[in-house]
Amino acid sequence: MMRKSLRYLSMLGWLVILGCTGDDGAKLDSADTRREEAISDLKEKLMAPEHGWVLHYQPVPDAGAYYILLDFDEDEVRIQSDVSADGGTLLDQTIPYRVDVQLAVQLTFETYAVFHYLFEQDQSTFGAEFEFFYLDEQDGNLLLYSKSDAIGETTVITLEPAAANAADALSRETSGNMEAYELYNQPFGTQTLQQLYLTREDVSLYWEIDLVKRIISVDGAAPGVESRTITSASWVAIDQTVAYTFANEGLVLSEPITFTLGGKNYNIDQIKLENYSESGDLYCVSDMRAAPVYSASISGVVAAELRHTLFNSGGLTFEPEPDSPYSINVFYAGDSTGLSLTGEDLTIGQLYPEANWILFDYGLDSAEIDYAFGIIFEDENGVEQTHYRGYETATVAGNYIHVILNEEFHYSNPTEVDATDEQNLRTLTDELFGGGEVYISLWPIQDGLVIYRLFNPCNGYEFALVKP
Repeated sequence: MMRKSLRYLSMLGWLVILGCTGDDGAKLDSADTRREEAISDLKEKLMAPEHGWVLHYQPVPDAGAYYILLDFDEDEVRIQSDVSADGGTLLDQTIPYRVDVQLAVQLTFETYAVFHYLFEQDQSTFGAEFEFFYLDEQDGNLLLYSKSDAIGETTVITLEPAAANAADALSRETSGNMEAYELYNQPFGTQTLQQLYLTREDVSLYWEIDLVKRIISVDGAAPGVESRTITSASWVAIDQTVAYTFANEGLVLSEPITFTLGGKNYNIDQIKLENYSESGDLYCVSDMRAAPVYSASISGVVAAELRHTLFNSGGLTFEPEPDSPYSINVFYAGDSTGLSLTGEDLTIGQLYPEANWILFDYGLDSAEIDYAFGIIFEDENGVEQTHYRGYETATVAGNYIHVILNEEFHYSNPTEVDATDEQNLRTLTDELFGGGEVYISLWPIQDGLVIYRLFNPCNGYEFALVKP
């Protein structure tokens, strides 16, 4: 309610200032004069600090904050930030700005910069802004509020005069290195997963990090450093969401991550990131570089490593299904570019243009197809057929499964198949499972269904499966 009141008082105040008490030209000139004075007044305020302004920009309450420096002259503003996206182009820019009057005195950043980048996230629904109304000056600080926020959700930002060394607090190196943790592009949306390993305690904390919104979604914790040894029994679910900010080349959390493991309580509120290297896991022999690792410390005392991981606890629930196969509409198989393999120039579209479903038998109660990958399609007569290729008996380790394809093929129409049918299935499965490394995670996109994502880091392919 307070934000809402400020917004409308500001607009109402400006309308009163511009309001006319008569119809003569002198009154109209007075309104124009006041308009120009208001514009000039805000521009003078923006240019006043010797070293510009500091803004800790938090577009919405649940997101993290961005450290931004603003230095205005008559027509342009230099914007420095700790946002390393877009190849680093947002770190330091000089762009034109405009001050004018609409419903209130308005500051607009004219050309594409960090504010515009944040504005367009989530198809422009994130809640960031590049146009702001001026609200007030308090104790030498300037208060502005977002132009396009919904009523009752107005974000008020505070510009504080910057110190001469304010740029020293820009954690650009850390911000840039964190971008490297986005190691793979996944067809159903990239998951940036991290593992904080407390080396002395031999405990790992797992989370997914949103590098744009600066949000950490904590999955849980387990003993040891090796995710493939995690079981449902050893896993401690945490399910906590915290925002973070870069500060002093580390992460400062909006609230502590707290959990208990092995009878010991843990409380993590900031992580000092020290030495960066690309010396982590090699997920595939074809990988050109190892995964990123940061040596780190917790509260300056507890030694740790911030590692890249592909672990997601949802894979712990992927279990043998003796009665029915896992399945999915064939559309939900994609390549590293994010395109469905059903596209007319891609594998399924070319080899199985009339395909409907993918099947994944995992521990099925069948002597022939207990472990097999299948595809259901309509043949030239419009009859539905199922073709299977087997893989060696496998067990999920943590959320990892090694798929080794074999030479066992099974068909619903065995008397009608020829060498081309076998080669088609071989081509599809070899492509989908190339390298054999598969990591499983939950994909909670529909209530009432348990849906998994199976990601192959060796080629970037991914397909979904619904639990029967």
